[in-house]
Amino acid sequence: MKVWAVVPVKPFAQAKQRLAEVLSPHERAELSCLMLQDTLRALARVNGLVGRLVVTADAGAALLARSLGAEVLAEDTPRGLNAAVALAAADVHRRGGDALLVVPADVPGLQPAELMALIEAHALSLVPAHDGNGTNAWLLSPPLALAPAFGPGSFQRHQREARSAGLMLQCQAQPGLGLDLDLDHATDLERFAAEPRHRNTCTARFLAKRQNRLRPLAAAKAA
Repeated sequence: MKVWAVVPVKPFAQAKQRLAEVLSPHERAELSCLMLQDTLRALARVNGLVGRLVVTADAGAALLARSLGAEVLAEDTPRGLNAAVALAAADVHRRGGDALLVVPADVPGLQPAELMALIEAHALSLVPAHDGNGTNAWLLSPPLALAPAFGPGSFQRHQREARSAGLMLQCQAQPGLGLDLDLDHATDLERFAAEPRHRNTCTARFLAKRQNRLRPLAAAKAA
């Protein structure tokens, strides 16, 4: 099966707005860049992928993706996650790809084995967000078999639409794609940085340098 990994990337300057209380605009952009770097490097270690395709309107993200051996599908303007995935699905279909593996750009804790488990499944595999509400990743074969409907309530919505379309469906909870994804608050950042398996990521090293700033904020939030 010819599987393409697709990574939609919003402009770095617009990413991680909820971290404004702990990181400056420049730091948030840098963190988003490092998360993408970690994600693409993890994808490079996944056996069975035909290629990695980054969909973005951000010139810096495109430059980074190409430097790491990924291909870029350029958007003239950001149109949102579902539009980016639909654009990629059509492109993968034109390339003769059999399956579309959609992975967020901000999963620095991603483990290649998690994606291998998805690839070994058939038709449609969904990874729920930690709250069971959203969809954090999916594998779809063929690429145009289902329209993307990411957003609040998407996990249940994708399941309903898959069943209506007669697709074989498998749901998998994966820590790197689920619990590690929500790095939107000081407590999330501290938790990620403290996890031993994340120590070799660019993201963890970035956060370690700001530990003295993040830890008091995380403690205040948790209190």
